[in-house]
Amino acid sequence: MANFKKAFKIMAVSLLASVMFLAAEEYLTSNRFHLKPASGPTADVSAIREAFHINAKIGDKMPDGTIYAGISPTMYRPMYTTPADAPLAALNNSWAYAKNLDAYGHRDWYVPSKDELNVLFNNRAAIGGFNLTGENIAGRYWSTTEEQGKSGGDGWYFSQQFNHGAQDADLQYGQHSLRCVRVAPPLAVSTMVLGR
Repeated sequence: MANFKKAFKIMAVSLLASVMFLAAEEYLTSNRFHLKPASGPTADVSAIREAFHINAKIGDKMPDGTIYAGISPTMYRPMYTTPADAPLAALNNSWAYAKNLDAYGHRDWYVPSKDELNVLFNNRAAIGGFNLTGENIAGRYWSTTEEQGKSGGDGWYFSQQFNHGAQDADLQYGQHSLRCVRVAPPLAVSTMVLGR
């Protein structure tokens, strides 16, 4: 009977985790999503790298052609990026571009959150290919994080200048650069629950 109860608990946890992952996947693949900055404790990067069997260094080119960019501070999973920028575009067009991108064998690309964009900035030298000129348009990169409290209701979203790192809110209709990202698929439930 004890084994049945244990098996039932594992099955219930697996089902709940599956539903949560499906909801997160739907959230990420929707046309317009806004990831909130991570709150609470910071992710243990070494534990995440170990769980996902990540041996790559930031900036390493993966076998599929993507670049390992580090750990996503919003998704707590390994994050990968394209080796080059997408075309300059307004934010709505950048969302559409990322959603429809079919590159390097993946179709789960998205515009990074403000915190994920900062990971790209901090690792820009290792990743390479970013516009570091300081130009106000091409040297700024879009994020999906909306600034709260801006008046007018036009949609102000954070972007980041890649020559010095300043993050500011910009009206979504302006054009900026985009570097698409994707995260590794979630670990199997048995890995998370049972440590296998």
